[in-house]
Amino acid sequence: MEQFLISANTVVPFFLIMAVGWGIVKIRLADGQFIDALNRLVFFIFLPVNLFGHLHRADLTTAFNPRLAAFCVIATVVAFLITWFVAGRFIERSKLGTVVQAGYRGNYIIMATPMIALLMGEAALPKAVLMAPFFVSTYSTLAAILFITTAEAKKQSLGKMIPSILIGLFKTPIFLGVLAGLLFNLSGLRLPVMAERGVDYMVAITIPAALLGIGGTLRWDKVRHHLKLAAAAMAIKNVLMPLALIIPAVFLGFRDLELAIIAIAALSPTAIVSYATAKNMGGDGELAASCLVFSNAAALFTIVPALTILGLLHLM
Repeated sequence: MEQFLISANTVVPFFLIMAVGWGIVKIRLADGQFIDALNRLVFFIFLPVNLFGHLHRADLTTAFNPRLAAFCVIATVVAFLITWFVAGRFIERSKLGTVVQAGYRGNYIIMATPMIALLMGEAALPKAVLMAPFFVSTYSTLAAILFITTAEAKKQSLGKMIPSILIGLFKTPIFLGVLAGLLFNLSGLRLPVMAERGVDYMVAITIPAALLGIGGTLRWDKVRHHLKLAAAAMAIKNVLMPLALIIPAVFLGFRDLELAIIAIAALSPTAIVSYATAKNMGGDGELAASCLVFSNAAALFTIVPALTILGLLHLM
């Protein structure tokens, strides 16, 4: 019971804030325009500052683990390929990319990193944050390959698209925030007290603002039109993908913080960016929105039991 309460106290607050975001849109205290603006503010300002704030004064000598990074990238790619191969036998081509993306692309930065900090302590954040570029770049590259291959909207070849996508990744606010934090840390410089406090205040509001944005984005009205496919994507993302990453990680000897990073990254629900990606790259936008709703709604009931079991087994 104690381990269950630890897991619940870590996870439930995230979904309560998401519920508030959904509620303020439902009662028309905020509209879609406000939520869109909030999501842009989070992506372009708050998240980069948050990543910078956690890295610019961290002890980098113990934060980065190349073995952990390699496992996360390789395991994600392998699970992605298996999902694509199996799903391709049952799902029509026009919807395949959308379902597969919803099945592997998790919300690492907004959901996983703060959960890791709550569960393992603030000292765990630098190691978790340093994994962000690996997850984000892997998710984005796989999405590009997926939609270029399965969608009709993109006419460029895969060979021409991938270099431009990788260059685009290096220009994203998330990558720039990590890079700025690392360079500032390695320079040995320190921010003035007033700037340090300003960064700390922005770090503190990043996750609540992001969760409100996610909650406000969720729409239930069209889910019924994609019930079977959205449920299938949810089962992949919330159940099968965690099993595909956590079980091999345990057998390979990952424990404690490293296993927590792998487990919570795998358990995190479908990323909100998956909707925009599907819509802009020739996928099914409405189906992507339905998958997003299903996965985020179900995550509370998969993350808490999974973390409880891992805790009871003394694996983390």
